[in-house]
Amino acid sequence: MADDVVGHAFSHGFHPQHVERLAAYWAEALGGPSTYSDSYGNETAVVKMHSGNGSTTKWIAVRLLASTRLLQMSD
Repeated sequence: MADDVVGHAFSHGFHPQHVERLAAYWAEALGGPSTYSDSYGNETAVVKMHSGNGSTTKWIAVRLLASTRLLQMSD
């Protein structure tokens, strides 16, 4: 991935179910069913899983940007 912010996190590949897990995470974060927490863990598990995958500040910024865009799309 060429993106300077998230490229490092994906430079070693990612879990085959990443898209499914990501969708479940965001659905729950936006008030949907608790599929992510029920199946994969809580927010602490997410942070632990992504620790060491580049700048924490950049990772938080990417998450905030993504959530802002999702909310804009839902309007």
